[in-house]
Amino acid sequence: MKKISKVLLFIIIVAITIFAIITFSNSKDVPQGENMIDGESEIIQNEITVKKNTTRVSIGKEKSVKKKLIVVKVEEKSLKTMDFDENLYVVSVKNEDTSKFKQGQEILVYYDGIILTSYPGGITADKIEILKEESDIEIPIEVLRHYNYSQKNISASVEEISNTGIVFNITDLNKIPLEYGNDYEYSILKKNVENEEYNQNLGIDYNAITPGITTDTYTTTSSYRPDPNRLKQVWEEPELIANESYKNCDWEITSDEGINLVGKSDWTNLYGELTEGEYELKVYRKPSEHDSFFKCVRIEFTIDEYGNVTYKEPTLGW
Repeated sequence: MKKISKVLLFIIIVAITIFAIITFSNSKDVPQGENMIDGESEIIQNEITVKKNTTRVSIGKEKSVKKKLIVVKVEEKSLKTMDFDENLYVVSVKNEDTSKFKQGQEILVYYDGIILTSYPGGITADKIEILKEESDIEIPIEVLRHYNYSQKNISASVEEISNTGIVFNITDLNKIPLEYGNDYEYSILKKNVENEEYNQNLGIDYNAITPGITTDTYTTTSSYRPDPNRLKQVWEEPELIANESYKNCDWEITSDEGINLVGKSDWTNLYGELTEGEYELKVYRKPSEHDSFFKCVRIEFTIDEYGNVTYKEPTLGW
């Protein structure tokens, strides 16, 4: 009996020793409170953090990401910012008084790691620290323009228009006006009514007509789409009387408040006098590189059989 008791006691001691060794080994493999730095962002994890290649898997109750940004514009409940690579972010502020922030500061934003895919990207800040009152990085004018631009501050109007040319105005009252270049390029298109009617007839789905019913009225189905290869061009350039594809003219620029541009165009050397019909004129802003601002002034006008011209108010578009 005593021999059996000694064996059981030995087994229990061995089991306890093995369990202690395993527990100690696991505690070394899983770091507690480890900081992980990736570029400008840092993940702080209270419990367990595992990093595999570029994927982070985080398990725990508290997580925060830090991002360094430069303040470009301060608003009541948000900061419009950029990072050191000139990527733009709008930081929503929950618990901060924005009056302490100013343009040019370098800040450290703590947030939950989520960046909205809007442009600029959206971040909701848990906490913000001011790292530097004046960054050594200069804010590009394109970034300043982006955050201070509103299309509501731009208007266009027609001063006079005829079948031979146009005089129009663009007024830009933005704090930092757009760049328009020293000249402009324009295009004129005329509606081909016959081609429009042809395309409309293609929209009739004759397969949808009920067999055995005679009717002069044919209806279309919303799901039916004509073959695009059969469609004809509705808007076409008027016939040229000169072999020129580039149409431009100088701006007359005044700068009392913002920018006022007067554009004058005489197209008789290209088209002669435009004939009766519906037209669309697009005047393109320069420089032409891609940005998020309007690309052209669009003016629709109609010439009647007597050469009289009526037009719609200009719009800003692409």
